[in-house]
Order: sequence, then structure tokens, then C-alpha cells
Amino acid sequence: MRGLTRLASRPAFIAPDGVLGHRYFGRISRLRDKEGLPGVRYGMPKLIPRDTDFVDTAPIRITTVVTAKATPEEVWAVMADNERWPEWFEGMKSCRTTSDASGGVGSTRFVHVDLFRVNERFVAWDPPHRWAFTILDVNLPGVVSVVEHALIEPVGTGDTRVTYVMASEVAPYLRPLVPILRWRLAGMFKKGLAGLERQVVRLRAQNKADGATASVVHSAH
Repeated sequence: MRGLTRLASRPAFIAPDGVLGHRYFGRISRLRDKEGLPGVRYGMPKLIPRDTDFVDTAPIRITTVVTAKATPEEVWAVMADNERWPEWFEGMKSCRTTSDASGGVGSTRFVHVDLFRVNERFVAWDPPHRWAFTILDVNLPGVVSVVEHALIEPVGTGDTRVTYVMASEVAPYLRPLVPILRWRLAGMFKKGLAGLERQVVRLRAQNKADGATASVVHSAH
């Protein structure tokens, strides 16, 4: 465990080929080749795509629950707008649509958050209640499958609860690192999703200002 603690505190970097640059990860990448597991040594290792059933059967689950003073429709509007995620999800450097459609089952996007770069494909899209995606590839060797699932539910009077689950499976050689990855990812989701309500408030103010501007323009004509 002491060795894992040292590894967690040691800075990592993103190598030019997109794989997390770290001597340990380099070693497990070579093991990946030797064992013939899914993925490639260079570039973004490919994952096994899954559907929403994987959320209930995955060996690793990280669940984050947040409540926002907003309607489900307002929360959905924020979560469905790919390009604006970096405005409110702490640690997200980029989020962009990579398919012709910006939403819906089968649509895809690229995300760079914290140390991770991933390509995702949506496998559930049920506004304003639920969406989920499966990760197609990620710059971390040893990850086999990942599905992230968001359930949006009204609670109380005027509040909405978001239950966000990251379900995953990793190769045997990565399992010693699972406690570190769980700790880092749980913190990332907690901080990131905390910005959801702030973005709702920001969009309300923006829509109000846009409405006022439109009213003035209409009156002028």
C-alpha cells in the first residue's frame, strides 16, 4: 500500500501518444500486449463497449449523488450541452461533439477531464430523465469497459436529484490501483457535479438578459 501511495502522489503527464505517461503505466502496457488483452500498446487503448445493463453488473461502481434547486428540464439542458461542460464541471478541459448529431443514442463526444482523455458513445438518451454513455477508448491501459449513467429525478418542491454512476471493469494487472483510481475519480465527480446548480443559475440569468434584449429590440421596431 505504501508503494501505491507513492504512485498516487507522483505527478503523471500525458505522453504524445495520448497514453498516461508514467513508468508504471508503461510497464502494464507491455503486460497488456503480452496477455493479448483488448487494446493497443500505442495510442488510445480500445475498450469493450457496454449497454446500460452493465451499470448493475460491473465489478466497480462509483456513485455520486447531488441535489440542485432546479427542475429536471433545467438540469437536463445543462448536461445535454456537450460543449459547455468545461464551464461548470471542475477539471474538465475539453468536451466536444464528434458525431453529426449533438445528442441521442449513438451520438459521440470527446472529453478531456483531469488526467483522462476519452471518446464516448451514448447508449441511453431519455430527456429529461436519463442518459448514459459507454467509453470507446481512454488513455489509461488496463481499463476493459466503462459505462457512466445519470438518473435525473424531481425531489421535494423545486429540487432535482442527480444520481451519477460510473461502472467499470479493469484488467487483473490494474486491480492493485483500483483504490487510488476510485479515490481520484470519486473526488473528481463530487467536485465536478457540484457545479451543476451554479450553471443552472448562470443560464437562468443569461436567458433573462437575452429576453430583455429581445424585448427592447422588438419595441424599437
